[in-house]
Amino acid sequence: MAAILRRFPVIFQLLLFFLAFQSFSQDKILTVKEIQSLIENDSLPKARTETAKNIAYYRAAKNYDSLANYIKLEGSFKLNNGNKNLAVKKAESLTAELKKTNDPHIIKIVFTEMGWIYDDAGQLQKAYDLLKLAVPIMNTVKNPKNTDAASIQYSLGYYTTKLGNYPLSKKHYLHSLALLKKSGEPDYVFYQQLYNSLGGLMWQEAKLDSAKYYFQEAIKVLEKTDEADILNKYYRPALVKMNLSILWNALGKNREAIKISDEAISGFQQFIEKSTDEGRIHKAKGNQLVAIDNLASYYNTLGEYRRSQELMEYSYAQKKKLFEKNDINIIISLIILAEAKTANRNFVDAAKDADEALELIKTSSGADMYWEAAAIVTRATIYELTGDIENAQHYYEKGVALYRKSLNGTYSKDFLDNLIELSLFYAKNGQPEKAIAIATETYKFLHEGDLKNTLQEFYHTLNLAQVHYLLKNYEEAKKYSNEALNFNVLGENKISTADSILGQYRKPQALLINAAATYYLTEQMDVSFLKDLLLQIEKGIEILNQRKKVVNNNEDITLLIAENKELINFAEKLRLEHFQLTKNEIYLDKLVALHESSIYNRIRSRLDLRDNVAFKHIPQKVIIRENDLKAKMVSALDDTQNNGISTFFKASKEWEDFLDSLKLNYPKYYKMRYATLEESLTQLHQQIPQNTTVVRYLFIDDGLYAFI
Repeated sequence: MAAILRRFPVIFQLLLFFLAFQSFSQDKILTVKEIQSLIENDSLPKARTETAKNIAYYRAAKNYDSLANYIKLEGSFKLNNGNKNLAVKKAESLTAELKKTNDPHIIKIVFTEMGWIYDDAGQLQKAYDLLKLAVPIMNTVKNPKNTDAASIQYSLGYYTTKLGNYPLSKKHYLHSLALLKKSGEPDYVFYQQLYNSLGGLMWQEAKLDSAKYYFQEAIKVLEKTDEADILNKYYRPALVKMNLSILWNALGKNREAIKISDEAISGFQQFIEKSTDEGRIHKAKGNQLVAIDNLASYYNTLGEYRRSQELMEYSYAQKKKLFEKNDINIIISLIILAEAKTANRNFVDAAKDADEALELIKTSSGADMYWEAAAIVTRATIYELTGDIENAQHYYEKGVALYRKSLNGTYSKDFLDNLIELSLFYAKNGQPEKAIAIATETYKFLHEGDLKNTLQEFYHTLNLAQVHYLLKNYEEAKKYSNEALNFNVLGENKISTADSILGQYRKPQALLINAAATYYLTEQMDVSFLKDLLLQIEKGIEILNQRKKVVNNNEDITLLIAENKELINFAEKLRLEHFQLTKNEIYLDKLVALHESSIYNRIRSRLDLRDNVAFKHIPQKVIIRENDLKAKMVSALDDTQNNGISTFFKASKEWEDFLDSLKLNYPKYYKMRYATLEESLTQLHQQIPQNTTVVRYLFIDDGLYAFI
């Protein structure tokens, strides 16, 4: 009897297990995709029930291949009510369970999925460390066609890129590509991912030819993938376009960069709207915001500072909804916002953003040396521009040292730009050897690498000229400014008017350095000599006028003038000396006109801040339309919850169309509010009442002059 009683629970348990297994098989098992649709439609209680039921079913059946697909659902932030820590712990628990299978393929799936969850939670180092554990396990696989080892190496490359260790990332990606090729498998999606990633890394190393090659290969294999998969139709093309836009920008094709950035942003948006995969949607949103950050930098390059900052602020606001406070994406936004506000000379807010970024880096698991270096150098620039030279030097040198450590002997575009700042800082602050060493270092690199014959080479040639000019090495300044002026970035490529303006928008500085160096090297000056110099300077001023074609607001025109203050001051000096030698009043007229215009643009910017100013002969409906469109531009980035970034683009297009109509129908009003950079003195005379004498005082060099 006792033996029978002891066996009864065992029989009962087996019966229960059998009945339970039967009950699983009688109910419909929802697929992962169906459960993801429930999550997307906020049917969370049912999604939780189905997830728990399916996990129990596959666990009981020891169907570990299928169970591995539930890591993403256990780690779903949404299913866990936004509790990321709980989501991570649940996913970790299932990962540990499945690791015990010792099946390399299952471990590859599980570790990869767990890595994505760590990534979304901002725990990049954990993701990398976990995937690293899979390497020896993958090495036990004997099937030559198996691509799991290549997949693990790809994931390791992805996380080291996000951690800022680009040299190590490159090794992982190249190892992955070699393993994939060795397998002989025509996995076009995998090839596309690798080529796109390697293209980005080559760009980071300033190897443009290699970057272009890999991006083009990514496009070729993408055409062979199945477009029925929305990842291939929308998401992956958007990734390639996002990266290509950076390349076009470096090659001077800024309008093309803007165009394909718009396409990338749209592609991500279409994927977000059609996908039910929570993790992929999260990544698409993050990548879309990166594309918007890039777009902002392209507008900044064109001198459209206000639009650039608005885009960055929109991106930052959206990132705060998507990521934890100390996530690297938030930190990057704070850094680029600090840079944008510095360009707009809003140093107080720029300093706040840079300081916040540096503080968050201390507690961010996803922070890396590269972005820490960027934050430190940005803070150095703010210190310099606000007169704190001691802190500026400390931060510059600390940031550059971190860049060098992070990049391990290579140069990124950001690092090269920051070295320009450092060389000029040394030149302005009595450290000539350091200034020349830094400027020469980047000049040589740009003349030998893949960035040769690009705008970057021009910028660094010009920088070497400027360093020598600041150090009063006028012969060297003249030599390198001549080289910059003879530089032709456009070659035989056809590019847009806006890009041709971009290609020469720093030419005024080269013209100034060349003319000023020639001026200071010459002891005896005659009319012919001054006339030649004046022609150079006036060519620079003409380029400033051309730049207005891509600058649509008064604040940016004021900044344009501020950026070229030395050019305008030297133009005034030459016009005065030309008048003194020739007594030709046309030079005097042009001198006063240029000076008045610079003042006028500052006044006009302040006028823009007032909404109670009436304008004669302009219909009220036009003024109302103007104010409405301006308000729309300002609020467009706040009205994107349902329509995405397209709201902003639509508002921008409406504003540009309005300016065109204003120019056609009310040319005087347009010229007064939006167009004038240099006003003729004759036109200014017409504004002076009869029997009135106006005296204008101005400084030229160290002299105070009165013009009546």
